[in-house]
Amino acid sequence: MNKSIEDKINLESHVWLLTGVFKTCKDRTIKNQNWSQPSSAQASEEELKQFGNCVRKSLKAVALFPSTIQ
Repeated sequence: MNKSIEDKINLESHVWLLTGVFKTCKDRTIKNQNWSQPSSAQASEEELKQFGNCVRKSLKAVALFPSTIQ
């Protein structure tokens, strides 16, 4: 396969992976879904902390995955 095509496929797969990580973490951390209240769209400190922890753990798992299967 052509090297530029391989690079494009790898880039696209990484974008989809990171998009999935962020969506999963966002869904796990959103607690207040009452959109009728004006302040409901603002994330609390606890939600931001949980989101950050989720993303960090997910990215570490992705980074360590190749070493665990070798």
